[in-house]
Amino acid sequence: MTFINYRASAGSGKTYQLVLEYLSLALKSARKNNFKHILAITFTNKAAAEMKERILGSLKALSKGEDEELKKNLLDKDPTLRKIEERAGKVLKRILHNYSNFAVTTIDSFINRLVRSFTYETDIPAGFDVELNLNRMNNFITGNIFADIGTDPDTTSIILQFVFDKIKRKRSWNIESSIKPLLAEINRERKEEQLEKIADMEPGDFLRAADKLKNIFIEYTSEMKNLGEKGIKLINDNGFVIKDFPYGISGAAGYLNRLSGINLFALKETIPGIRFSDGIWQAGNSPPELSEKLEGDFGDKLRSLQSEIISLHKNKFISAYTSLLIFENVYLLGLIGKIREYLNEYKAEYNVVPIYDLTRNVHRIIREGDIPFIYYILGDSFENIMIDEFQDTSRMQWDSLFPLIENSISEEKTSLGVGDLKQSIYRWRGGETDIMDRDIHDQFSPWGGIDIRDLPDNYRSRDNIVDFNNRLFRSVKRSAVQNELLHRIYNRPVQNCKGGEGGFVSLRFIPKKDKTIPQRVEDIVKTCREAGFLLSDIAVLTRKKVTGREIANHLVSSGFNIITPELLVLHNNPAAIFLIDLLKFTGDNTIKPVL
Repeated sequence: MTFINYRASAGSGKTYQLVLEYLSLALKSARKNNFKHILAITFTNKAAAEMKERILGSLKALSKGEDEELKKNLLDKDPTLRKIEERAGKVLKRILHNYSNFAVTTIDSFINRLVRSFTYETDIPAGFDVELNLNRMNNFITGNIFADIGTDPDTTSIILQFVFDKIKRKRSWNIESSIKPLLAEINRERKEEQLEKIADMEPGDFLRAADKLKNIFIEYTSEMKNLGEKGIKLINDNGFVIKDFPYGISGAAGYLNRLSGINLFALKETIPGIRFSDGIWQAGNSPPELSEKLEGDFGDKLRSLQSEIISLHKNKFISAYTSLLIFENVYLLGLIGKIREYLNEYKAEYNVVPIYDLTRNVHRIIREGDIPFIYYILGDSFENIMIDEFQDTSRMQWDSLFPLIENSISEEKTSLGVGDLKQSIYRWRGGETDIMDRDIHDQFSPWGGIDIRDLPDNYRSRDNIVDFNNRLFRSVKRSAVQNELLHRIYNRPVQNCKGGEGGFVSLRFIPKKDKTIPQRVEDIVKTCREAGFLLSDIAVLTRKKVTGREIANHLVSSGFNIITPELLVLHNNPAAIFLIDLLKFTGDNTIKPVL
């Protein structure tokens, strides 16, 4: 038996396929409570609830003989099935009578259950609570760090250096807004190994590293600036100005002018443009004297300077820019030790474990080569493992599940994953493309590799949308010839439309600073309304919240009734705002409404 990998794009009926696989396994054996040996894992509570509902609904329909198509599909999958109606009724009854053993759960719930079974090995106190409110935890950490300013020399030194550097560069020095992204990175499970190494360093190490990094990119920009000044002096000494050269300030001479006045932190400004790289120093309308001098010593010096700048950029830019990117965060990285100290204090004080720590603890135990005894118990309990949204499985989650799947496959049992490799490039929930693309092939090679099965039909979308997606993915595949990973990801069969005719796709490329986007959205909404669609049929998605607010405000002012995440917050509700304003209007300043 091999691991089955269903490659399922959006709308391909993956939930139906999972339910079909689950029912096939649950009904296959005549033994009692066979469902207890199936573990189905999803990534959200909503998905888990939907799958449970679909399984129970399907069992009910089968037991009453009301779903002939599902029955046919089950028989096509396993012709040995007998008395499906009778078995479905018995399995349904047993699940309802033993609901706690109905193992359709989220990955986080499963890991939580796993950790609670071996708290001793992970040094986690028994009876712990899972901390889901990471904002409260992060506020506790930042509050304690701020309290250390002025009392703890290391913390004070790091934060002062950070603030002084930001002030010199005329950038925001809001410490809290800078620490929060760092806390978010710490919360990501795949950062554990790097954080462990950083936490062992002394705060002074980071201050010294900051100086070294700064010297690297300042040396580069200083050299580029000097060459720019040299070029402008050469141009001026020969009686020319920037506008005498082709394209003026946006041309090759303009680039030298920008270099001569560059901010030493503005490394992107040193990137030569195509006009400078191609050496466009003259054009048909250039002054005659410029063309004449470019043929002599002036032109030789200018071209020599051009070559020197291009060579300097080629040899040093990547190193300098990398140094700048590290420098941007190096001061706050010196607080990692303190952050971990207060994180442990928070966990001990409230007897909680952050949800991301659960997977880390399991992964650490497995990485050390000591498979906890609970895995042997679970291996006997769960014979079949099913993973939904396989592409979103993180490295630590996969390592935590693999011992169970390996045991299942070795005992000739069915285990499978369903997912869309294309979605893994977004790395939602820490998902890694390599797991589904490469690792499973290597890990299951002792059992004959994996069984890849495509779900090629799209039941959700109309034909125009399916056709657009197929053409888009083919185009991406062609343009990604040089990128082996992307080429493999998009090298998949096209989808067949089963959702009927129709559908509409329109792409409009709008300038970045276009102020008419809200009006354009309103026009589209009106067009949809005229075509017979209800407002509840329409969704407006934006990349940034600020854009969404602008569109929402415009639609409200135009008389549309809309729902946005902001409007669902009580203090943004018009009725709540009215009541607050009414209370303020009474003139009683002692009344301070809190929502």
